[in-house]
Amino acid sequence: MRSFEEILETSPERPPFSNSSSWDYWSYDWCSRCINDINDDCPLITAAFLGYTPREWTEVELKDYECAEFQPRKDLE
Repeated sequence: MRSFEEILETSPERPPFSNSSSWDYWSYDWCSRCINDINDDCPLITAAFLGYTPREWTEVELKDYECAEFQPRKDLE
């Protein structure tokens, strides 16, 4: 995964979610099951909280994304 600085340099300054509920639903489906956020330290999430949409989040529908860095946690299988 790219560093936080690299993510900010190449990501548009555009909030990925319009409200906290949208974030809650999306993060439950993706982040809560991902090895990259097991210690709450995913740089993609930090960038999103600062108002950037990481390029690793590919828009598949209006305001819905797939994360290219998603790696399922083995302990949840």
